[in-house]
Amino acid sequence: MARDNFFEDFTDAQSFDSVEAFRSALTTTTTTARATARFDSDSVEEYYLVFTPMEEADWFFVSAVPSSVFEIQTRNLLSIAGILLAAVSFALAVAFYFSVRSRQHRTELKEKEATDALNLQLQEKQASLEESLAFTDFFLDQYASVYYVNLKDGSCKVYRRASDLNEMHPIGDNYFTSLKSYISNDVQPDDRAELTEILEPRKLKDMLRSTPAFNRTYRDISSGTERIFRVQVIRGADEDHAALGFEDVTEAYQEQQKRLLGAIPLSSDVLTKANIGLWSFELDEGCAPRMYADEAMLGLIGLDHQIAPEETYHAWYDNIDDGSYDLVNDAVEKMVSGEHAEVQYPWHNPNGETWIVRCGGVRNFDYTKGIRIEGTHQNVSELLHYDDEQRKREEKQRQDELARVQAEAASKSKTEFLFNMSHDIRTPMNAILGYTDIAIRHGDDRSKVDESLGKIKLAGGHLLNLINDILEMSRIESGKLEISEAPMDIRRLIEGVEQMSQSLAIEKSIDFQTEIGDIKNPYVFNDELHANEVLINLISNAVKYTPEGGKVWFRTSQMGEAADGIATYRFEVEDNGIGMSEEYQEHLFEAFTREKTSTVSKQQGAGLGLSIVKKIIDLAGGTISVKSKTGEGSTFTVDIPMRIMDEESIENYEAENTPIDLSNSDFSFENKKVLLVEDNEMNREIASTILEEVGLIVDTAEDGIFAVKAVTEKGVGYYDFVLMDIQMPVMNGYEATKAIRNLPDGDKVTIIALSANAFEEDVQRSLEAGMNAHVAKPIDVKELFDTMQGLINQ
Repeated sequence: MARDNFFEDFTDAQSFDSVEAFRSALTTTTTTARATARFDSDSVEEYYLVFTPMEEADWFFVSAVPSSVFEIQTRNLLSIAGILLAAVSFALAVAFYFSVRSRQHRTELKEKEATDALNLQLQEKQASLEESLAFTDFFLDQYASVYYVNLKDGSCKVYRRASDLNEMHPIGDNYFTSLKSYISNDVQPDDRAELTEILEPRKLKDMLRSTPAFNRTYRDISSGTERIFRVQVIRGADEDHAALGFEDVTEAYQEQQKRLLGAIPLSSDVLTKANIGLWSFELDEGCAPRMYADEAMLGLIGLDHQIAPEETYHAWYDNIDDGSYDLVNDAVEKMVSGEHAEVQYPWHNPNGETWIVRCGGVRNFDYTKGIRIEGTHQNVSELLHYDDEQRKREEKQRQDELARVQAEAASKSKTEFLFNMSHDIRTPMNAILGYTDIAIRHGDDRSKVDESLGKIKLAGGHLLNLINDILEMSRIESGKLEISEAPMDIRRLIEGVEQMSQSLAIEKSIDFQTEIGDIKNPYVFNDELHANEVLINLISNAVKYTPEGGKVWFRTSQMGEAADGIATYRFEVEDNGIGMSEEYQEHLFEAFTREKTSTVSKQQGAGLGLSIVKKIIDLAGGTISVKSKTGEGSTFTVDIPMRIMDEESIENYEAENTPIDLSNSDFSFENKKVLLVEDNEMNREIASTILEEVGLIVDTAEDGIFAVKAVTEKGVGYYDFVLMDIQMPVMNGYEATKAIRNLPDGDKVTIIALSANAFEEDVQRSLEAGMNAHVAKPIDVKELFDTMQGLINQ
């Protein structure tokens, strides 16, 4: 800078129009300005200038700090502070030089003002550096490309991008679309699904909530050859931001392979012939396990070329026999602790064979970045000394015996199942068909129709429970029958049993009477489904074996006061039918037994009903007894202890079981918009009517493609709810939900699954697909509206 034309070299100073303006301002106060300086080399650079007047108006000192200092990305704030402190030191030195000619107290005051001005500038720059601090670790030489992504709107800042790499190019583009394009075109096909899931915005947010950083390795094919890339992700300034760094680790991976191969001076050919492979695991915090394998090891685990170390790990670990994982994990833990460990276990080779594998290894403590264990993997199947033919004969005998036992169990379960289901399904079906006929014949009698519909609903609920029981047949096939505890109203149980039994009795012209004794504690915890099954079974048997014109009594009472929260309830079923002999009563509850004289009743049966009843009662901790005499009738007495509800449980139960009056609903859905996605026309019509009755505005779509199209065309903010069926043609509910979530701001759409798949794993799968909630079909209107209201209130 030329000394004689100092002010001319600094131009465009903020807040001043001329040199005279500078001089005028300097007579009164310290002034800070940003200006451009032109040097003798004609280069131009921007500076921050601090002008401090001295006691004499013609003297002042100047602190000049290059503005580029504030623009350089640095690893931490201490570096910036050091530069600023150096500038302050320089200013103080100049001030000290001039202070010889001025009064000491005036100089100190001006120095303080200059320092305050510089500190103010530092504070202003500090805010802009917070974003940089979130990913300073990325500004290392090994990261070829670094991006700072807004996971909410998809905007992306590029802080570094290698010119020779074909990674994402989000400049002027959206992160979501750029990511999709990069993965579709430049990532090895086998790695695309996993990389898409990991880098999907919702998944990134979830992972970064639990860990500040993680990385994944994948294969890049953009250059025409396969290279190993690693993407490093760290948490940004908030949960909606993340920094992504990409690096080519192909050479590092190859170097690791070389080190592994050089660890033991054995040729690959020798190792292959001996069925021995060398491996090395790296278990670093925040990273997926990585496995490096030599050529022999790759061949043993069914790989014909090197792949990403994470995938190599899965090629071995995922094929361990299911019963051996604990054994293998214990051996790995010993190796990690520093012990040498060996383990032998079955391993499923990709060619379909099962090998006996022996692995041994130890930890390498020279590796300091995390944990590394190294060892061997050997197929020892041919080395085991046993009579193969004898083993095959023993295995065949074992399989034959197992098949025989399974066949017997399957036959028994099938017979038991068919009888039980036929017996139990027909009862509520008779009620449904009977009361439907009554409703049709009395269409002009509103009270009669309403009464019939109420009874049809109760019978339908029982039938639905039985269908759910059919879907859980694995319990019966495995010999397991479980009794669950849930809130139940004894009076409601009796009412349901009575209504379903009446239709059977009327059909056979039998006088059916219900007597209810003193029940002081009607609210209990019990398995209502199985209680229904027991009582319906006993009553239907009584009706079946009682001639026309006979009588059947159903009595219920509580046996004394509750003690320690437990009360015992007695259920009696009495008839004046054909009765049973004393000899048969001794075998009454055995499976497949039937009184010979029962042929008089002209009724057929497999003799499983009472056996099932006995098993249920035993599991419930109750007892069953019978008194009977041939030609005079029978009386079955069931005593079951049940845990009674406390006041809070009673209140909750009554609230949950209060019928919904849609004409006077408390649900506030007025003018809310719903997209109902359902492929069945009848189901669409029923659901639309229910939804519109509470003020909802309903659009419909017949499959997932039309649902995605509707949301795209109307905009993600148009519908308050999307009610999504799961099993649909063309595009199912899971696929449609994922497609909607991938739309810009698609995570804001409220999606509720409406599915006939009602098991816990089905609910979990819906949530994993991105849905906000899951409601089972047939639709429980109260549950659906409660769910919708709850999502509105969130």
